[in-house]
Amino acid sequence: MGTNVVKLTDRAYMKELRERIDEDYRKQLLSRIRARELKEVERERMLIIEGKSDVIPDELADDPIFMVNKDANMEIQKERSKLKTAREKNAERLKQQGVKWERERLQHAAKEAELLAKKRERQRQQKLLVEQYRTEDAERGMDLLRIENEDWRECEKSLKEFLEQERAKMKERSLRISQPFSSDPQDIQNIVRARQKFRETELRIRNQLEDKLKDVKLAVTTQQLTELIEDAHRSSGEIVREPSIEDDEYHEGEPQSKYLDDVTDVSEETVISEDAISLTLAKQQYAEELEAEMEDEFNRGLLISKQQYDQLRFEDEKIVALRNAKDIRELYQLAEEIIMGEVFEEAPEECEEEDVGEEHELDISSDHEAPDPAKP
Repeated sequence: MGTNVVKLTDRAYMKELRERIDEDYRKQLLSRIRARELKEVERERMLIIEGKSDVIPDELADDPIFMVNKDANMEIQKERSKLKTAREKNAERLKQQGVKWERERLQHAAKEAELLAKKRERQRQQKLLVEQYRTEDAERGMDLLRIENEDWRECEKSLKEFLEQERAKMKERSLRISQPFSSDPQDIQNIVRARQKFRETELRIRNQLEDKLKDVKLAVTTQQLTELIEDAHRSSGEIVREPSIEDDEYHEGEPQSKYLDDVTDVSEETVISEDAISLTLAKQQYAEELEAEMEDEFNRGLLISKQQYDQLRFEDEKIVALRNAKDIRELYQLAEEIIMGEVFEEAPEECEEEDVGEEHELDISSDHEAPDPAKP
């Protein structure tokens, strides 16, 4: 008991014990580290064998499995290097061929552009030459009009302006491009809009006439309105109102004016006739413009006549009959007529001929039998 206490209090013993404990701890730690490293190396080995990793650590470089894989990979790389070399050769050859083709294409495109530029330049020179010849001809023609004087005369100036204007008009006509009517919705809308505008104008004038007739309280018939229009057309001078008895009584002592000088002097009938004349003239002008426009379009081939339209829309009578057939029997009958031709009904005619023949025989027999009673 006392010996143990002495040992525990012994400084040298405690130091030796401490060193021995540290050495045991160090040994245990190293063994654990070595076991952990072995375990980690084994784990990496399993990963490489399973194909989950391609990196081989230095510790496993001498492993038999990896040595075999290393030799196999070297052989595979040699074979693949041969194949890759052939592929690279083909790629290089194709690349060189592509560069050659691109160079030839650029040379061909440059030649084409040069030829196109020469062609355009030649066309431009031809146009300039034509314009030069035309100008020279015009100047030569104008020079022929001069008589011993280089200055322009008044008549020559007007003639020169006239020729220039005509030449400008001819050039404008030559540059004008005719656009045929192609049932464009915009054109159709413009035509419909113009017709609608004309109807609205006509309706407005008619309503104005009716309002004036209601204000005046005159029952003017269509025949009277037509007579007023005809009288207005026949009259070529100004419309002068004859003074009435009431006007004479109202304007006694005042000089009678020969011509009308106030708008209020015009009677209601004159206003109505003038409105009717304006309406008729507007209708006639619109009809003439529409007829001229349609005739122009017909001459240019944009419209066709009613006869040509009927020819285009022609349908055979048998086709119409087939479309209008009511039952299958009629369809079969029409089909038989189309295939075999027209069917002539000869049976009724033969019956009629037989009936006529029998009647004729009866008449002959009656004629022969009639004289017998007259004999004695």
